[in-house]
Amino acid sequence: MADGVTPCVEDSVLADLLKRGRVDPDDISHAQSLNLSQNSSTLRLLNQMGALSDDDLASSYHAITGLTIADETDLTAAIACKEIGLGTGFMKSVRGLMLSDEGPLALVDPLSTRAIAGVEFALGRRPQVVIAKSGDWARAFALLHEEEIDLSGIASSEANDLSAELADQERDAPIVRRVAGWLSDAADMGASDIHFDARRTALEVRFRIDGVLRTVAREHKNAAASVIARIKVLANLDLGERNRSQDGRATIVVRGRRLDVRASVISTIDGETAVL
Repeated sequence: MADGVTPCVEDSVLADLLKRGRVDPDDISHAQSLNLSQNSSTLRLLNQMGALSDDDLASSYHAITGLTIADETDLTAAIACKEIGLGTGFMKSVRGLMLSDEGPLALVDPLSTRAIAGVEFALGRRPQVVIAKSGDWARAFALLHEEEIDLSGIASSEANDLSAELADQERDAPIVRRVAGWLSDAADMGASDIHFDARRTALEVRFRIDGVLRTVAREHKNAAASVIARIKVLANLDLGERNRSQDGRATIVVRGRRLDVRASVISTIDGETAVL
């Protein structure tokens, strides 16, 4: 698999999460079904879906491996990839950071054989590994490589044109008002996340409230692309990329409240699915 986490390790972590009641079996089944069109780990998809918290994932990795969980302050003190000869694109894809030129390698997926082997090849030594929480890593990586991330979000002139067009029309576009309405409703109802699930004939909108996903709307399949495009614009994601997962962040204002939102867009056999 692309994440490089061996299936037996992933099974052990999933078993630990189930035993401790940190993940729902139905969510695992859903994540595994998404893997029909994803070359990713079930754990990563569960986390992207909002069904598995950063803390629970990290603590389960710790329970299985005994590896240390890095503090967010450790991650923000990491050094830029280019300073030690590591490719920014590679480290972004494996979700890793070197905490110093001689120090440990922080990984969201701490048993990623691809990440460990790549860093070992580049540095000529096997790195000590610590566990990074997904959100902590994303914030630290964005701060450290802000220029690179901004540039990588521009895949083509077509994507740029579409982004500009959506930005120009956003005050009047009905789909923008729909997405804004869902965000407002989710905040009012105390939802922890919003799921935009691609189905064969529709786009289903669900809020997770008190740990339970509740369907709040069903949009015609024809509206799905516009809804996902709006979410990509909000999270500064690549509008032209439709065949791989993307993660981003956004700060939005809902009824006068500033909210930090984490966004994931996942490609599935029925189209793109998004989680805020």
